[in-house]
Amino acid sequence: MTESGSSGKIILAVFAVLVILNAFAVSSSRLLPFTDLPNHLAASTIVRHSGEFGNEFAKYFSVDLFPKPNVLHITFCSIKIFPSVEAANRVWYFLYVLLLPLSVLLLTRRLGGALWTAALSLLLLYSYSVCWGFAGYTMAIPLVLLSAYASAGMAMRSGPLCAAASAVLLLLIFFAHALAALFAIAVHLIFISFARDTKPLRRAASFTTVLPAAAMLIVWWFFGRSFWLGQSTSEHLSEYYSGEFFTAFPDRWKILFLDNYNLFSGNTGVFAGIVFTLVIIAAALIPLLHRRKRDAAEPEGKRFAILLLILSLVCYTLLPKDLPGQAILAQRFSVFVLLSLVVLAGVLWKGRRPGLLPAVAAVVCIVHLTLWWSNFKSFNRENEGFTPDFLPDPAKGRILSGMIFDYKWRGKPVYIHYPGYYITWKKGIATTSVIGYRFGAVRRKAPLAVLPAYLEWIGKFQRYDGRYSELTHMLLRSDVPAVFKNETQGFVTIRSSGMWHLLKND
Repeated sequence: MTESGSSGKIILAVFAVLVILNAFAVSSSRLLPFTDLPNHLAASTIVRHSGEFGNEFAKYFSVDLFPKPNVLHITFCSIKIFPSVEAANRVWYFLYVLLLPLSVLLLTRRLGGALWTAALSLLLLYSYSVCWGFAGYTMAIPLVLLSAYASAGMAMRSGPLCAAASAVLLLLIFFAHALAALFAIAVHLIFISFARDTKPLRRAASFTTVLPAAAMLIVWWFFGRSFWLGQSTSEHLSEYYSGEFFTAFPDRWKILFLDNYNLFSGNTGVFAGIVFTLVIIAAALIPLLHRRKRDAAEPEGKRFAILLLILSLVCYTLLPKDLPGQAILAQRFSVFVLLSLVVLAGVLWKGRRPGLLPAVAAVVCIVHLTLWWSNFKSFNRENEGFTPDFLPDPAKGRILSGMIFDYKWRGKPVYIHYPGYYITWKKGIATTSVIGYRFGAVRRKAPLAVLPAYLEWIGKFQRYDGRYSELTHMLLRSDVPAVFKNETQGFVTIRSSGMWHLLKND
């Protein structure tokens, strides 16, 4: 996308077509290979239908939505204008695919960059966090960039509309994901702090737009209901920075492939991830070798692009990999590092002739789309027999458990939460880890003796203590290993499709 001319219109058209095709690829897939997504669908189903006639959700689960973060996806999928939770989820991901490149485009334009580089954001649509199925954080990614767009507008002396948009977006991000809200608040404060020619009173007023979101974070953290009895966050951080940090730090080089290595298994996935990342890095480095046009001024927003990149790098390199009750922390910022590079590339290319590079970027994005669409199609072909009809009809006292021994798709742990589809598809009761999340909105009501804790990693650790022996049904992926045969006596196979097996307690 150049700023003018027929070539710019052609690239803009290609970019728009690629966005729509990506959105269609995601929203038209019956199943998506995103690890935690079945849990989010199950939680949304419980919230949407709890207390209704015909299900037992209110007996087994409790719901606590406010003042919790990370509930935007649940709330969205619970809106009754959608015919089902899955239909709402398809719209959710369709909107995400539209918003991510749009947010990069708007931020690049705000900072005075060349717009064609925004096409490279398509290479980050299926980032590490998206493939892990973090539905709320997925939407938070473009919302954070839109918040940065509003914050940059305030720092560059735009009108009060940016201030209102900033406050609303920061609050919305809190409900999407607390971690993303903290990051967006930090971006806002840094942008305003580095604003030029801003009077102290105006700067102070600009800082106040974070107050609604900050207040929600404080209320939630200090006054929200807590169900966590493990190690505290402060204790964990103290231990991490005094020891583990120094051994974990070298692993951060994996940013070179994290955000696309889910495409394939093993080294092939790593290679694909590295290639797409290097394309983005090259887009930011190559303009440094090109002279700017004589009449082209340095974009005013360059410092904000650099600040966004630095803050993203700090979060990715310095934060721990996890917190008590919260897995995968630092890795979530790899996508912001690379998106910041995309924005910075746009700023650096302003006033320089890109030659054939926009066309090259379009070709790379087409290859990326083709590979991911093929991934989605292959995944659905492998699981074409895993449908609502495969699972038992719900009945009073009927509980489905899961023993997912073969839990990987292309080397990634995609299947571990699939018993949750019994909740989503049949409004039945299943063992699920969604009720054990530290910051979850859906909690356990039934005792462990009635609804056992779910062994999501049984395929990895190969440990089972017989806790499902009194339940009515069991969902398996692959046969029961010989070491567990005695533990599962009494269950007989009543249905099979490919690697999937449904067992009933006889």
